[in-house]
Amino acid sequence: MVRIDTRGGAVAASLEDDVRSAVFSICDPEYPGVSIVDLGLLESVEIEGGVVEIGLIPTFSGCPALAMIADDVEAAVLAVDGVCEVSVSWLRSPAWSPGRVSVRGKDALKTEFTVAVQIGTSTPECPLCGGPTVEKSMFGPSRCRSVHRCDACTETIEVMRG
Repeated sequence: MVRIDTRGGAVAASLEDDVRSAVFSICDPEYPGVSIVDLGLLESVEIEGGVVEIGLIPTFSGCPALAMIADDVEAAVLAVDGVCEVSVSWLRSPAWSPGRVSVRGKDALKTEFTVAVQIGTSTPECPLCGGPTVEKSMFGPSRCRSVHRCDACTETIEVMRG
């Protein structure tokens, strides 16, 4: 939800675009070059005058990068002309799911990091060859990822899951 200060008119609309661009510029620390917006972490931007409230959704509540991401978002939004105050909140709902990852995000994860995105209970395909994968461990490098192996090319891959 976005509230634009009615006193700002066209300036406020430009401020909204600038704030969203600033948030889009923040990359996930685990995936340099992949925006937190493309990963589906941005839930809300509220603007009232020069005060901005950003609502983010964590991939999981215990993610060690939450403070770093919030600090990066705050700094980027504070640098936007017309912003005098920023608050960043980690929201408890809605819950993050891999379905929130944009097509651009899925493509970047696939090509740059050899990470597949699992939607629901469907078996993800290998990001290298497109072959079928088999889960080898539900425990990956973090709680939102598991480890699969491709039956076709035998590559071990990470799978982002909800």
